[in-house]
Order: sequence, then structure tokens, then C-alpha cells
Amino acid sequence: MSKDMIWSGDICPESSPEEQGIHSSNILNFFKEIKDEGIELHSIHVTRHNKMILDCVASPFMENSPHRIYSSAKGIQCLGVLFLIQEGKISLEDKVVDVFKEDLPEEMDPRMNDMKIVDLLTMTNGHPRTGFYEMRQTDNWIKSFLSQPLLRQPGTQFDYNNAPPHLICCVPRVVTGQTMIDYLTPRFFEPLGITDLCETCLDPAHPEDLEPTTQCLSPRSFIKFAQFFLQRGSWNGKQLLREDLCDMVGKRYFPTYEFYKENDKRVNRYGFGLFCYGCPCGGYRFSGGYGQQAIVIPELDIACEYMANEASEHVQRIFEIFQGNIV
Repeated sequence: MSKDMIWSGDICPESSPEEQGIHSSNILNFFKEIKDEGIELHSIHVTRHNKMILDCVASPFMENSPHRIYSSAKGIQCLGVLFLIQEGKISLEDKVVDVFKEDLPEEMDPRMNDMKIVDLLTMTNGHPRTGFYEMRQTDNWIKSFLSQPLLRQPGTQFDYNNAPPHLICCVPRVVTGQTMIDYLTPRFFEPLGITDLCETCLDPAHPEDLEPTTQCLSPRSFIKFAQFFLQRGSWNGKQLLREDLCDMVGKRYFPTYEFYKENDKRVNRYGFGLFCYGCPCGGYRFSGGYGQQAIVIPELDIACEYMANEASEHVQRIFEIFQGNIV
């Protein structure tokens, strides 16, 4: 018998929350708190023990409506690298300057030679945060990234930065000649029945590359994305990505407390994995701006997605309300 939640297209097994150990009153209280605080929640899906126990999409959205997922798309970029590792085309220890040798600038901070692919995925690249915005003003984003001076030795300290995801999304093109979406389509999107609906590029030097945060998934696709990680790379009984590679994603590689303590973002204080945050309740989450979350909690056998349109203070509250009622 398969250990997976078996899907037929967008149809999956359903169950009452009580049958899977969660009281419906907790879910009703979740929605009451969301409503009382005036939070604009667009969708929420929760699975437990391979059953869909909560399936809600707010009008005018529908199950298959495209929705921008912002930085949650970093998890998709991470998948591209993991599949490349599985196929022996790259490793986490490969040097960034070796992967992007065609875009090397004439002058570089000498510490750039020590930066590895894993340093991009853990946001320990050592650049100042402003480097991402400077990069976007140039004619070649990759070359600009490589030419910027570093604040610290790569691989030593987490510092949230949106430049690494852009480089990561370029890796499949550099290694295989295929864009991130083309590379992942037969390996991930097609087997899960997911359509990525946004492929915007802003880099003049490499117009074929995706600008990661513009990616859109439907609510149904977003919960499949979370469930895929909960099932450790297996889908409908077929192991698409090795379990050990999936397990690497949620490991807490670097602490995040110091970075977030000034803003009191409590839910971000639990360490950083490969483009994802540790959760206070266990597991990890791919977190996107304005309240886009794909949550994986192996300890409780729970996967969740929710989409919203909220300011940063309410983004934190959605997670806190979810944690206080459903997990």
C-alpha cells in the first residue's frame, strides 16, 4: 500500500477533522479569529494522515485561480537544485564562481571564490541586503552579484537577501541549457498536475531566466507542493525525489534570532533551512510576502497552504492563529 496521499488530478481523499484528530471547533475558532481581526485570507487547505481535512477558497478566488506566491517560490527554486543533485549534475559544495564562470566580472571580492551553492540556499552569501536592489539596476544581474563586495565570509551567518534565489533559478539553465520551469516540468510539475503560470524575466543579459518571486500557483497546486515535501519526495506511490534530499530542506542550518529580534518577528526565530524557516510547532515553512505560506510539519503529519493579502503584522498573526488552533 502506498504511504502517499493518492490524487487523481485535483481530486484527493477527504475526511472530517475529527477522524484525523483535530476538532472542528478549533477550525471554526481559526476562522472566527481571522474574521475578528479583519484579515484578508484568500485560501487555506490542510491535510493530515493523507486526507484533506480543510479545503476553503474565498470568493472570487477558486481552487485553480493563479495566485502570486512571492518568496514561497524559493522552495520551487530549491527543488530545481535538488533534482540536479539527484541526477549528478551539481552538488551543494560546488563553487558559485565555477557554476557562473561565463558571467565572472574582472574584479571580485576574493572571498567570492569560497561561496558555495549551499551558501545561496541558506542565505549565508555574505552580501549586504541592498545588493539585491543594486543588482536589479544593472544590465547583467549575475555579474553584478559576483562583483559586489561582501560584508562577511560566505557560509557563516544568515542574512535575508533576495539575490540568491535569482542565481539559484538560473542554475538549471547554466548546467543543462533548460530554464528552471522547463527543467522542472517533467520532473515535478507534470507528475503533480501543477501549472506554473508566471514566467517573468527582468534581467537584460539573460532574458530566458525567471524572476522567482513572480511565480503563481493555484491554491490546489500550493497544497500539493506542501504535501510533496511531507511525503519526502514521493507522489502517488512514485519516488520522484530522493528522501534524503527532501530531508535536507527542513534542516535548521543557521539561527535567525539575531536577524529578526529587532522587529520581534517571533515566527521567524526558529532557524533557516534551504530557503525555508523552521516553525515553532515543528517542521518548516516556505514563506512568501503578504501571507503566502506552504507549511510542512512531519512531526504531526500535517501539510498546509494558505494565501492572503496582508501587511507584515497580519502575516505574523495568520501563522499564530493557525498554530494556536489547528496544530
